[in-house]
Order: sequence, then structure tokens, then C-alpha cells
Amino acid sequence: KNIVQQAAICFSQKEGAIMSSNNKSRLLYIMKYLWTMSDEEHPVTIVDIMTYLDSLDIKTNQKPCRMTLFSFRKAALTLY
Repeated sequence: KNIVQQAAICFSQKEGAIMSSNNKSRLLYIMKYLWTMSDEEHPVTIVDIMTYLDSLDIKTNQKPCRMTLFSFRKAALTLY
């Protein structure tokens, strides 16, 4: 398993919740997008993330994206 898959498993187990397939996909793709497209000098916005997800035919709105980012911070991941 790659690091993104391991992180998704960690999040779903840590929260003790069963995540739907769409939620898992969203989480993985947001993490991938942040790791590949952002850093301290190049932050991204929620709109950037939503546009990326839309390009993958993953429909979402701001609330789930913000909740995913909150989960990353809660798990002490440093993402920009």
C-alpha cells in the first residue's frame, strides 16, 4: 500500500467511522492534490481543491472539503 492509502486507513480507523467510497476517494484525492500542488510558498484554496475534484467527476461542496482538511490537521498532518 502506498502512503496515501495508509493514511486513509488510519483516518477511517482512528475516527471509528465507516466511510463511503466517495468519502474515501475525496480524502485520497485531496491529500494527493495537496502533496503534489501545494507547499509553504504555494498554498491552495478550497475552490482549487473543489475544481480538481470536479475534474475527476467527484462532486462535493465546501463543507466536506473543509471537514477533510480539519481531519488532516486533527491527525497532525502538515499540509499546505
